[in-house]
Amino acid sequence: MTTVGMWTLGLVLLLAGGTLLWGSLAGLPLPLDVAAYWGFIPLLLGVELLVARWRAAAQARQTGRQVRVRLHAGAVGALAVVLIVAVIANAVAAFAGTDWWDWMHGPLGDITHPYEAAVTLEGRAAAAEGTREVVVEALPGRWTISGTQGPDVVVACDLTARAKTAELADAATGGAKVVIAQLGDTVTVTFFVPGYDRRVRNDVSPRAEGTIAVPQGLSLRVEESAGDVTLHDYSGEVEAKVAAGKLVLIGLSGPVDASVASGDVTARRVTGDLDISVAAGNVEVSDPEASVSVAVAAGNCVVRSVSPLAGDWTVTVSTGKVDIQFPRTSSVEVSAETRGSVSHNLGLSTTTSGTGRRTVTGILGAGEHRLEVRVQTGDIVLTGTDG
Repeated sequence: MTTVGMWTLGLVLLLAGGTLLWGSLAGLPLPLDVAAYWGFIPLLLGVELLVARWRAAAQARQTGRQVRVRLHAGAVGALAVVLIVAVIANAVAAFAGTDWWDWMHGPLGDITHPYEAAVTLEGRAAAAEGTREVVVEALPGRWTISGTQGPDVVVACDLTARAKTAELADAATGGAKVVIAQLGDTVTVTFFVPGYDRRVRNDVSPRAEGTIAVPQGLSLRVEESAGDVTLHDYSGEVEAKVAAGKLVLIGLSGPVDASVASGDVTARRVTGDLDISVAAGNVEVSDPEASVSVAVAAGNCVVRSVSPLAGDWTVTVSTGKVDIQFPRTSSVEVSAETRGSVSHNLGLSTTTSGTGRRTVTGILGAGEHRLEVRVQTGDIVLTGTDG
């Protein structure tokens, strides 16, 4: 007799526990995000059941004795509990009516942090002559960051603080301030909120919506623990890190290095080299004017351009779909490979290996640039346009 369910339970507990531990160490509210993948539980159980049935059939042919396959009651019961909790968590997230990283400021926050206070913060300081870099450590929330022609770093935001007591909420907003400091050739932008530390769990949960203006031409580094960041119309090197949330890049004219642990990245009209890394989320790149490098662990990627390629494009996805669109007049060497399906209208050769990997290779024009797509599990679509 063969029992089914223990391998699935083990994998689910290992993956969920590892992800939640990482979230705790990083100070991120990941449970709702993990719960969104509840569909993997019946999928894994079904795969284990099919494998067990196949092995039982093979063993029966060898021995001439029938081998029974049944579900392990304890394992299936534990999986059912995990599945129910995940479904409830998703329902709660939907009820909250907000982004999952912002659950503290939805109806759930009324229970855990019922007291709220608000304040408007402003800060302004001129970057000293010789300044080379601006570093922004943003509060959780939504931020819009752009370039300015003047020497001043300007910050304005509306801050809402949720807390377990009214005294804590009032103290948080009463003592909150923007801190703009000059440290050598670097300007740092940070926020002080009494009772809040971004590295640990807190009795106070701040959320800010605001804007930051940075002098053009400097190196800009932005770090956001939980929330959405939009960077637009900036000339200079940019490094943006978002732990949980959305990152939007528009009209940037310097090299860009963007990374998101959990969330989506959108990039439009970036004229410098673009390097994007996403652990879990989708990536969309439109009309890049230089080289593009995208790495996604779990999620889909779309890269499109109405103009011929102006640099190399490299897309690597572990699990997800890749959609590439560019003019046929591009001068590019194409190499695409996946275990899924590949479709294209480029007139290039497609081969399938004995292991099931499908590969598209060929050269358009003089092959000045290189388009390389690698997908472990998922489909690839390459579309040549007449633009």
